Amino acid sequence: MPNPKIGVWGTAVDLGDGETIRSNVGLTEEQLCAALREKGIEPDLVDPVIGTPEDTLEQTLKPVRQENGLLRVGMSRQRIEEVLAQKQYDILAIPSIFTTQTLNVFDIARTAKKVNPRCLVITGGVNARAEGPKGKSMWERFGQTGDFNIIATSWGEKVIQMIAQRWIDGASYEKIPGTILFRKGDDPLKTEPDPSIFYENPDDIPFPAWDLADLPKRAKIASHGVDLTSNHEELSASVMTSWGCPFWCKYCWISQVRFGRGTMSGNIGNLLCQSPERVFQGLQILKDMGVTKVLIEDDSFFARIGRATQILRKMIGLGFILLNVNGINLVHMHEKVNGQLVPNERLIRLNLEAGFNQIVFPVESGSQEMLDEYASGKLNLATMDIPRLIKTWMRIAEKMGVKFFCPVNIMIGYPKETEAHMMQSVEYAKRLIGAGAPYVTFFIVTPFPGSELYRIAIEDGHLDPDIPPWRYNWKRAMMRNTAMDPRELENFRDWATQEVNTKEHLALRELNSAGYRWQSGAPTAP
Repeated sequence: MPNPKIGVWGTAVDLGDGETIRSNVGLTEEQLCAALREKGIEPDLVDPVIGTPEDTLEQTLKPVRQENGLLRVGMSRQRIEEVLAQKQYDILAIPSIFTTQTLNVFDIARTAKKVNPRCLVITGGVNARAEGPKGKSMWERFGQTGDFNIIATSWGEKVIQMIAQRWIDGASYEKIPGTILFRKGDDPLKTEPDPSIFYENPDDIPFPAWDLADLPKRAKIASHGVDLTSNHEELSASVMTSWGCPFWCKYCWISQVRFGRGTMSGNIGNLLCQSPERVFQGLQILKDMGVTKVLIEDDSFFARIGRATQILRKMIGLGFILLNVNGINLVHMHEKVNGQLVPNERLIRLNLEAGFNQIVFPVESGSQEMLDEYASGKLNLATMDIPRLIKTWMRIAEKMGVKFFCPVNIMIGYPKETEAHMMQSVEYAKRLIGAGAPYVTFFIVTPFPGSELYRIAIEDGHLDPDIPPWRYNWKRAMMRNTAMDPRELENFRDWATQEVNTKEHLALRELNSAGYRWQSGAPTAP
């Protein structure tokens, strides 16, 4: 048989009023496309947030208020149906990473089956595969829709290659490693991953199909929140040079599969690093494409300092603006001098020389008790002076003539967290602003499926397993029977945001927010 016609889609996005409109296609979709190309199959990549080449941003970026209070941004449901009817895919892949976008994944799958019942609809990702109480696992919820044929439970690149090959061969989809197969009238067939779907050498992971993304169109909208370095004519792209993390934080999306604890996924959370030479090859591809802004998506870019240092040295002279949007583990920004942890000034200088001008600092909490209980104790406030670290970055950046930003993320609302603990975070946040952080974002701790906190929250009575997880996000307090009442927690978050941040930052966030655009009719693209 000829090659199948395969679509790889992102989804529209549901946003809270204060969130910034952003693309919902990234490395996952681009990696799947690259894997298909390795097998001689040219996929069709669609980002419903920015639409097809025939759609304008004025059409797709107009937020529409949903029944749940969130704002839906992207191609209309009618437009999605029109495009899917035109495409008539044999196979449609819709990755599901973020729980809050689950209904948008369901939407596309249902529409794909409506316009072409024979379309093989597949998904995967940390959300789609997440475990939970019997009958309430996310993979079960996906299967209960009747619109999904296969869920990949681990690495997806080689799995999608196997699925495509079996379509070509007219073979059964049973027992593809690392998948759940939904068969009409039968129980799901779960197959554990085996070595055939993993990469022994991470340098063999294909470069993302960056060229399939509409980078000029994507440049018109913000990436990952309020981007203080935005220039809407600059092309940007995301890269990952490593996968996994050396820490085990309970709120992390993949904490339930760390250290081989998830039999369906294998050791997908283990730290896996590409060589500096392979990373440089990918960066050179982006440079040749005209990309000037690179977003490093690693969860722990500096976990292996020697490797990170080699990569940074190779980046010097490429002329990129570099941003680390997922944050870094701050312990890696320190070195021991006379038995004391101090900011590593050589590493800071090297980062700035390489082109970094924005790195998110994930402080997580100003309470050591909360850090130890929920965040692996990866930050020790007694031995690591984060205000000093920020001041050091700012001093060196100023001396080098680099405009550097280090936004800070702090989470509040851990199950055992009292108001006194939260006030520690607020006071610490004020110190960080005083040291030079441009702003602090307070997130409400959310027990998303896939995290160890999800299991804890259900077992300890903090979360009703019957509530569909896609009904909440980090803007809402969903845990109950916690030290602070959920509504009080939301009020505290709003107060802390106003108390800590400057009026200028709050105004900038408001102007870039989905809620402002929805209420004011402001232009949806700069």
